[in-house]
Amino acid sequence: MEQKQAAIFNDLSGFGRCSISVILPILSAMGHQGVAIPTAVLSMHTEFPHYHMIDLSDQLPAYLESYRKEGLRFDALCTGFLSNPTQAQIARSCLQLLKEDALVLIDPVLGDGGRPYPTITKEIITQMRSLASEAGVLLPNLTELCLLCGRPYPDAFPSRDFLLSCCEELCAAGTRNVVVSGLELDGRCCSFIYAEGKADEKQKKTALIVYGVQLAFNFAWTLIFFNAGAYLFAFIWLIVLWLLIIVTIYLFSNISFVSALLLVPYALWVAFAGYLNFMIYRLN
Repeated sequence: MEQKQAAIFNDLSGFGRCSISVILPILSAMGHQGVAIPTAVLSMHTEFPHYHMIDLSDQLPAYLESYRKEGLRFDALCTGFLSNPTQAQIARSCLQLLKEDALVLIDPVLGDGGRPYPTITKEIITQMRSLASEAGVLLPNLTELCLLCGRPYPDAFPSRDFLLSCCEELCAAGTRNVVVSGLELDGRCCSFIYAEGKADEKQKKTALIVYGVQLAFNFAWTLIFFNAGAYLFAFIWLIVLWLLIIVTIYLFSNISFVSALLLVPYALWVAFAGYLNFMIYRLN
């Protein structure tokens, strides 16, 4: 098995069994190399009342520059705890160190149990929301999901519709897959997995081409119907236009479910226009 190299953009906690100190040995046991990019050094994680934290934001640009000069390219990026809002932009700069088709895994370390962690500010939440749009896999717990989407923390186990709505909102902004972890149901720990799928460039190009073609058909129908008065030909043309819209909706659904839904009223209107077109043809 080929050894992979993963950049770990996270904190280093001396006590508490979390973040870099846990990720590195797991990757090593899997036969891969974890490359630490520490955002902060903590005596223990922030759930302990007497933690001490050293923010490394000022050191990170030079830290990453040394990797660039060595020509290092990573197979994956895993981000976690941000000690400072500016670190979200620094984390984005790590994307330049990734190989093509690298995995971007973002753990939005923001809070738990319905409340944010002590160091988490509104600005950090805003920056994390922006960073989450780069995720191939986003790994929030329920608290973090609510913070990212600006939703109140539910009193009971969240409904499927609630989870689905939050995940769709995140994926509409660019996130590819969401795994909501740490959900407790009937005394068991479970996860909610949502795979939206960020389309590759070829899919996007195909969808935009079909979208452009149907727009051209829409414009041409106006000339055929109103200028030429060819009502039967206009009706046949409109059927082809409607089919192109349906294909466009399908292609858009593979890229953004919300974008596809926005085209549904358009398809319904064209269908109604087709009915009017046909009735005018019969009357003439």
